[in-house]
Amino acid sequence: MLDPTQWFVLVHAAHGRTAHDRAYHNVNAARMLNVNGRWSTRPTQLVPVLIWRDRGAAEASATICRKHRSDAIVVSSIGGNAFELGRHLVEFG
Repeated sequence: MLDPTQWFVLVHAAHGRTAHDRAYHNVNAARMLNVNGRWSTRPTQLVPVLIWRDRGAAEASATICRKHRSDAIVVSSIGGNAFELGRHLVEFG
């Protein structure tokens, strides 16, 4: 059974800023799709990240996203007590 504090997100695996962040800021953070349709390194109250409870639904969304972008979009999981549903995370659908 899936941990109730674990969700699935879409991650931009080849975001241009990722290499820059690693090289200049020693940060290795994934870029997740937020509610504005942009890619964020972490959820915030002002711009929450989109989440899916079902991995299959997240994979289907990633497939649609890949059709419209030439970039690598993958599904990853996040969870823990640092993020709050409705505050930092918004469920897609």
